[in-house]
Amino acid sequence: MPTTPDGRPVRGLTIDAMGCLVTLDDPVPRLRALVATTGEHRDDAALRAALRIEIAHYKAHHAGAGDDAALRVLQHECAALVARELDLPGPVDDAFVDGFLDCLRFSVLPGVVPALERLRAAGVPMVVVSNWDRGLPVHLEDLGLSPFFAGVVTSGGVGVGKPDPRIFAPALELLGLPASVAAHLGDEDVDRDGAAAAGLAYLEPPVATLPDRIGVG
Repeated sequence: MPTTPDGRPVRGLTIDAMGCLVTLDDPVPRLRALVATTGEHRDDAALRAALRIEIAHYKAHHAGAGDDAALRVLQHECAALVARELDLPGPVDDAFVDGFLDCLRFSVLPGVVPALERLRAAGVPMVVVSNWDRGLPVHLEDLGLSPFFAGVVTSGGVGVGKPDPRIFAPALELLGLPASVAAHLGDEDVDRDGAAAAGLAYLEPPVATLPDRIGVG
């Protein structure tokens, strides 16, 4: 049976998405092009500063976007925040919101797919547990990662985010396992603290080396 480095059994895994499975492609070139559609130009420093503020707002509020309508409101808020920080002219309409969302594209991190293939072949069930809005399953489907997982649990879907241990309860139900034989892989303190609070072992990234580290052949 796979085990953690300290000897705990690992019969199932939960894995964070951002920074573990996927990474955000640089949104600045697309945002620059979106700004140009308004007749304006902003340098990369201004674009990155606006994105940092938008990301902070998103992280603070996405867990409350529990349905499609609430998520769309949050998307409008984020796009409007970027427009305000960049002092863009005119109201923020749906076209601008959709254009901003298109700036946010993701890629699978190196080594993730081969590692997931090895884990699946070894019979280790996996669930994604991520502080993300309820649209994450669509991103994972588009990236071809969905078939590896028994499900996706997001803070936007359940209303609480890591380190709150309650986010792990539906994931353990999907795995059909108690916390004592499950482990969570994540790259932030909220992952470590949430896993500990929920009774799961904690594993550090990268996913690419995970099979070897837990003894999967």
